[in-house]
Amino acid sequence: MLYPGERNPIEGKFGQAKTAYGLGCIKARLKQTSETWIAYIFLVLNLVKLAGLALLCQIISAVKSFSAQFEVIDGKPRIENYCRIFIINTA
Repeated sequence: MLYPGERNPIEGKFGQAKTAYGLGCIKARLKQTSETWIAYIFLVLNLVKLAGLALLCQIISAVKSFSAQFEVIDGKPRIENYCRIFIINTA
């Protein structure tokens, strides 16, 4: 059972797939071909999301390598741990 707040992101993702990736314009005649097109569209959606996460982690590691010489001890978590925490929390 889905709660009211959980349904909106799911419908938004289907809307994105329909408008940006052509999910609403599949003209395949066979059931297997249609299912293959749908699977590939959702594969692309997932790859786009993973590419965004990879870019974020690359930016964080670049900032880390740049700021490694300016190590400040003030009780805050180090930046290299943020990338690991971010990936674990979004899985």
